[in-house]
Amino acid sequence: MKVKYIGEKSDWLKLVKNKVYDRVGESHGYWSVVDETGDDYLYSPDNFEVLTDEEYEALMKKPEYRPHKCPICGETEFTMKDSGELCKVCGWFDFPDWNGGKTVEEYKEQYEAEKNE
Repeated sequence: MKVKYIGEKSDWLKLVKNKVYDRVGESHGYWSVVDETGDDYLYSPDNFEVLTDEEYEALMKKPEYRPHKCPICGETEFTMKDSGELCKVCGWFDFPDWNGGKTVEEYKEQYEAEKNE
């Protein structure tokens, strides 16, 4: 079952706001959800919105849910806009506030300079 995280904050080590996850079970009133670690953990169902197949398909057609390449090196493909994923090539976090306050342009300039050293 597909569920969208609607909790208050994003945590790249756990769950990213508005990202769709797989719910794989339930235990003691909590949902077992495969999170950013790649493993399933128990979370409160209050933090998720259940998606029907039709809702999931419609959501995946929106631009913010389409895969895109890393804006710094172009190597890694992120699953969606602001995915919270890390580019394993250049170290860019695909989330606005997680790159030390640097803009895409600043980070790209730094990456190019380090690459050319």
